[in-house]
Amino acid sequence: MVFAKLSGRNKKSESIFLGAPEAEAEALPNSRMPLEKVYKDYFDLIGGLAHERFIIVGRKGSGKSAFAEHICQISNTEPNLHAKFIRQGESNLEQIVQFGADVGHEIEKENLYKWLILTNILKLFADNKAVENNKDYSLLKNFIKRNSGFIDVRESETKELIKKQGFSVDINYLKRFFSSKMNRSLEIRQERAPFYKLIPHLKEVILKVLTSPQERDNDNSYVLFFDDLDITFDAKKDDTVNSLISLLRVSKEMNNEFFAKNNLDSKVVILLRDDISKTLSTKSSDTAKIFASYSLPIKWYQDEYHMGDDETDLNIRKFINDRIRYAFEIEGISFQQDDPWLSLVEDPFRGSKDAPKSSFKYILDHTFFRPRDLLLFFKPLSTHSYKMPLSKQDVNHLIGRYCDEVMNELKNELSSFYASDEIAMIFNAFGQMSNYLRGPATKSIPYEKAEEIIEENCSGVSASDILEDMYYRSLIGGMGENGFIYFKHREPSTDNYEFDKSQGIIIHSALKVCCTNRGYS
Repeated sequence: MVFAKLSGRNKKSESIFLGAPEAEAEALPNSRMPLEKVYKDYFDLIGGLAHERFIIVGRKGSGKSAFAEHICQISNTEPNLHAKFIRQGESNLEQIVQFGADVGHEIEKENLYKWLILTNILKLFADNKAVENNKDYSLLKNFIKRNSGFIDVRESETKELIKKQGFSVDINYLKRFFSSKMNRSLEIRQERAPFYKLIPHLKEVILKVLTSPQERDNDNSYVLFFDDLDITFDAKKDDTVNSLISLLRVSKEMNNEFFAKNNLDSKVVILLRDDISKTLSTKSSDTAKIFASYSLPIKWYQDEYHMGDDETDLNIRKFINDRIRYAFEIEGISFQQDDPWLSLVEDPFRGSKDAPKSSFKYILDHTFFRPRDLLLFFKPLSTHSYKMPLSKQDVNHLIGRYCDEVMNELKNELSSFYASDEIAMIFNAFGQMSNYLRGPATKSIPYEKAEEIIEENCSGVSASDILEDMYYRSLIGGMGENGFIYFKHREPSTDNYEFDKSQGIIIHSALKVCCTNRGYS
């Protein structure tokens, strides 16, 4: 890589890079933190997906995309595993459907999802090197190639195709495949046909090729990951809500009724933010059951965190230790082999031998217990020189930078549910809450006072709804009469924290620091 060569000439000091907040960046061949070197499936998602489940749910930054990238990386070296992404950010299916309607070509969303699933599974099969010399299967490859603009969907390119010819596809090679391999003709006389008319025929083709003796002997598997589904999602717009509900229903139907019942080793997997899944589960009579039956949650908080058990047994500690180990080895820095964390951050901090928290918990208490939090937290180590292990003064400096950055991300999350002016008003209210909590002997805010602050700052929205929503996002927590603190992201596995108006309200440590840094009032 040209820039790798140039950077080697100008390198003046060592830096520590523990990873990119976006998994796609770590999956690149030139990544400083190669995902394949450090990824571990701590939640046995592979085991869960081996059965009926097909939805991975977790907060943004919890590792959903990292898991899918990991599977796709395995497929690059494992000849019998074939996997790929369908990313909403690239395809923007809602815009394509709307554009089709605007130019007189109605596109039914559920049929569009079925088309994408079937053709992309077929593409994975046709790209398999084991069949590249098969003349009949080359017909399928040509069918895919001829209609690639409707299969590897890119919004601008697909819009141009729809504008010129509607969503009709070239079926010449598919006809020839039916004649040669299926021993019958495809009963469509035209050379082009609307995509939805091909759905039953594509099912026949996939059933035929994936149950062939050669395919069974090779034990091939096919996986499609739907990702970035939050990019165009707007909880206030019925079309984006209904589009995701359609995807859930179609994926369930394809996984259960087509793949599983025909014993086809193929699967559609949906990667979904937990706040979006919470919204969808209330929008239709069947969506709550779909999530209850088919979802796999990613939650990094473990009960052992407060039980005094060995911190090195926590998954989140293992996650960061693997990255510290790799980064230090690459930079040629010596470190404590059994617990690399101790070479990154002082523990205990100098002068804090009797502190109630370890350095690890001190940092984690300013986060939302996600891998992305730790990667954002230590991001400045890649551009600035720090003496290792980090002192408490260093850590406090990093806390300030992290809190500003993570709040920008949280505002981005909120944009799927609130308008930009509403988000600004909500953060102004948080600033006022933060000021209130600075009062002498003030540990929490009475619910009525918090509601009053929201009403003063946020016009046109329900104060009680906002407070409840912010609780489920862990931006605020509750404090019981005994002083016990309840944050949703630190909910024990045996409990279910619900918003309780009788509790005092506190705000997350990161939000408190951010309000101080930015002067919200």
